[in-house]
Amino acid sequence: MTRQDNPDAPLTSAALGRIIDHCSNPNIPGTPAYRLNTWLGDPLAAREAAVRAIYTALTDQQRRQEKKGDTLNVRLAWAVARRMGLERVFTSLGIPASLQRAGRVFERRKARLAAENGAVPPRDEWPRIWDEAVLEEIDRQQRRHDSGETKTRPRWLPLHDGRSTSPHSAGVILACGGLDAWLKALDGLKHSADSHRSKADWDNVAAVIPAPADPDRDLGPAWLMEHGITLETAAKLDDATLEEAGVDPAGWHDMVRRASDAYRDLDRALGDPDAAMRLVARHPDMDAMRILAAEHVDRRTAATMLLVGRWRVVEPDLDPRLMIRPDLLRQASLEAARLTRIAAAV
Repeated sequence: MTRQDNPDAPLTSAALGRIIDHCSNPNIPGTPAYRLNTWLGDPLAAREAAVRAIYTALTDQQRRQEKKGDTLNVRLAWAVARRMGLERVFTSLGIPASLQRAGRVFERRKARLAAENGAVPPRDEWPRIWDEAVLEEIDRQQRRHDSGETKTRPRWLPLHDGRSTSPHSAGVILACGGLDAWLKALDGLKHSADSHRSKADWDNVAAVIPAPADPDRDLGPAWLMEHGITLETAAKLDDATLEEAGVDPAGWHDMVRRASDAYRDLDRALGDPDAAMRLVARHPDMDAMRILAAEHVDRRTAATMLLVGRWRVVEPDLDPRLMIRPDLLRQASLEAARLTRIAAAV
């Protein structure tokens, strides 16, 4: 939630735009678009799908508020948009819950097999992998129920051909479908996004550029943010893909490495991934210490911020108050808050 929005005020179109802009950014960890991109592997498709899902959810919430004689305020709108898990996103996009649950265990199993064998399993093995994943998941749920760990009974997910796994309706073809329906749903999400992409969009995504990139374009952290490409995704682009796009692989990987190092340190120091990435984009080619200096943080305070941030991850049980003077900790906290505000306004 930005400072320019009164959390208790009715939702305006401007506030709605800010909510959707933030929550549909696949480059920001924790957003619906970020979670969706982990499955689609396509930042632009994830953004498009998240926009539709968030808008649908907020529209539904608005109707519920109106039925109660109330209005949808900014605070509630942010809460609805932020807490959208993958299942809710998929459901709002018309993918049945049973199908997506089965599809997600299938995708996890397929990914695990790919990691173990160094290659994605051939397509003709997918039906078997789907059924094994589904039956294993049902068995896991049954064990949890039988042990008393949960009172929830197993959800009877569809087999690859859409047949029910329920002992009470064995062989019945479920309306949600199976493997083919899942693949069609994922493909539909990507094609829906494709239809909204301009040629410039395609030319600007290194992973799918069909023509050489503009050699004068600055492919730095700001460009990554603008096009919803995470540093993690950028790091995975291979040399062949980059060369085909007209991008120097060595320069690209060096940029990503430096940006990732700075982002990691600033994220730890600020506790705000979005603010950290915005500062990295604002000061490309700088490490975290130099970025803080460029933002007018004195050297001692900057060192304190980075040290405390590192301790949070590496030594979580260590109390900084036992090691650092209170006035330095207080100043570091104030600077972190100031930089977070500045980054949000960029």
